[in-house]
Amino acid sequence: MIKIAKVIKKINVIFHTLTEAAPSIASLGSLLLLTVFMYAIIGMRLFAFANVSNQPTINYFSNFQDFFNSFFLLLRAATGEANLIMYDFARGKSILFQCDDHDTY
Repeated sequence: MIKIAKVIKKINVIFHTLTEAAPSIASLGSLLLLTVFMYAIIGMRLFAFANVSNQPTINYFSNFQDFFNSFFLLLRAATGEANLIMYDFARGKSILFQCDDHDTY
């Protein structure tokens, strides 16, 4: 019984610490989401007309052509899931990687 009481006290301390730190964690998370939001808009402005066909990592689901795709692409890049995306967007002009000249989006 004494061991259970000690464990309950330790769990109570951990829970109290988490409740005290929750506002700081929420502020940090909102700041991170605001930063990703701004970079998603900047990415849409810079890379919206990049050709997404015939690319290994830039495809229909991971591109900067609309806000949701760019937002989730940046979240993927921030977590380290999409390492090759930066290399695909940093390529020079070639036959396979050129921007489209017309605005259809």
